[in-house]
Amino acid sequence: MPETLAVFGGSFDPPHLGHVLLPRWLLARGLADRVLVVPTWRHALGKASSPYLWRLAWTRMALRGGHPAVSVSDLESRLAAEGGRGTSLELLSAVARREPPGTRVRLVVGSDIVATGEHRRWHRWDELERRFDPIIVPRAGYPVGGEVAALPEVASTWVRERVRVGAWPEVRPWIPQVVERWYGRRARRAGRWVWLVGGGHVATHAGPWLAERGFDVRVLGARSLVSGGEALPREEPAAVWITARDPALPGVAEALARALDARGVTTDLPVFHAAGAIPARSERGLAALAARGHPVGTLHPICSLRGERDDSPHLWRATYGVEAEGAAREVARELLDGQPSLDLTGLDRQARLAYHAACALVANHLFEPLQASAAVLAELSTLPPAQEPSADAGASVEGTGGPAWAG
Repeated sequence: MPETLAVFGGSFDPPHLGHVLLPRWLLARGLADRVLVVPTWRHALGKASSPYLWRLAWTRMALRGGHPAVSVSDLESRLAAEGGRGTSLELLSAVARREPPGTRVRLVVGSDIVATGEHRRWHRWDELERRFDPIIVPRAGYPVGGEVAALPEVASTWVRERVRVGAWPEVRPWIPQVVERWYGRRARRAGRWVWLVGGGHVATHAGPWLAERGFDVRVLGARSLVSGGEALPREEPAAVWITARDPALPGVAEALARALDARGVTTDLPVFHAAGAIPARSERGLAALAARGHPVGTLHPICSLRGERDDSPHLWRATYGVEAEGAAREVARELLDGQPSLDLTGLDRQARLAYHAACALVANHLFEPLQASAAVLAELSTLPPAQEPSADAGASVEGTGGPAWAG
């Protein structure tokens, strides 16, 4: 029997308990085998909404640790980057192309949308209905075939209004604490910008990760910055995080130093890179920025992002390798916001290479199969177990065996 994938799109501005419960309801009713939750890049009918990265971060926070058959996707941002129009038909067609042959893709839509006739304003609704067989979810006041709403009567509009008027202490307990947590961070970090320089796998996930911490994010192209075609944003940031490829770091650092100098940005702005193997102050790293007087450092997520699925936001649960001194150290602590870290400060080039090699082995999941293989061999073998190495039997990477950097 073909698998059914329900696509649950929306603004999620912000997500609430109804959004959290709906995927479980679809699974419990047998209407779907999997649910893909997709925050919209922009509203197709032109309604204003909070920035996309904020809403993506909120949604991932709200659904984190939920059912394994429920995932949150950033597909709309990728379609927008390709020039997409942001219609439901475009989204569902893209989902269908990415799924195995035979998968039944279905649209999830609230009964209020159908009852009020708003669905008739959707782009090519007839084709949507024919190809993606909508699942009509009953909402309060709009029963479907006599079935009344089984989910809480709450809407994002109401949540936003309660926050706007400062009534948060009166909000009912069943409103997710995730929104309160985010708004609290936003209040403490109002106007705290982080510039991300570069694209790639780290940058794709770093934006939502930083937004979840309450920072506003600007993404700058590394190549266009080097070529002089990238103008710096007007807002002066709390930090810059360069996520360009390792070989490009010196050129990006030089270009950024020139641009900051031309803008008259103060030299106390911390700048980090994401390279595990490269000391920040080295010529292969951010030497040009260090020479200008900037506190420089490393913020290296110890996880593999190359093949990351949308439902597996590794940056949220990664440990980070951190090299930072002075002002950069305090900013790094604020960026991590309590996530675990290892102190790389003081490691020489050889030790950094060893650290990065160890990270690559673990992050690419070779360590656990090695342990499992050793356990199987131990069970099958008649040989005595191997001796544990003594404390001085081998070399270790200085700085990685002690307590976590943040502790």
